[in-house]
Amino acid sequence: MNTYTLTECADRIETLMAMGLEKAKIRATLTLEDYPAKLVTEAFKSLKVSTKAPTFASSYYEFLSTTKRSEAECIGYIQGLGVYDETSSNVKKHQSHYLSIASLAEAIWDAKGSEPEAGAESENDIHIKSAWASLKGAKAKFDNGAKVRRTTFHPDKVSHLNDAELTKAYSDFFKEVTDRG
Repeated sequence: MNTYTLTECADRIETLMAMGLEKAKIRATLTLEDYPAKLVTEAFKSLKVSTKAPTFASSYYEFLSTTKRSEAECIGYIQGLGVYDETSSNVKKHQSHYLSIASLAEAIWDAKGSEPEAGAESENDIHIKSAWASLKGAKAKFDNGAKVRRTTFHPDKVSHLNDAELTKAYSDFFKEVTDRG
């Protein structure tokens, strides 16, 4: 049985990556070469190479962050239609959730697009607008009987924005959600 060091394993991973192998194939190759699985995992971590596959959510957020998207584009992405990658039935089942996220992204894009050329609207103002939009959407759902995670609307989440009216609105909504249980 061979005893490999972390450095040797990390060097071998870098060599295999340079050859164009994917993480799963690298792991399989190292296993065949008698590298212990625990050492391989440690080597990937030391190289800061993620061994987890990207989630739909992370790819969707990236999709929304590149440019303002229409609802039709978002539905196509969620459903895996046309040029977009296939998605799972679970993703499709939660389409309304992902469309709500798209709506928030659209509000952010609109806020960014409405900035004067001189850039008078600060990043803080954009965060305030986003927080108001989030609160408005949550209140509508809550008023229709849906459950809302109260910790999401704790006033500490927005107090750093230094908007007294927003902080009060979050405090009031947090109390309302807490009281209803």
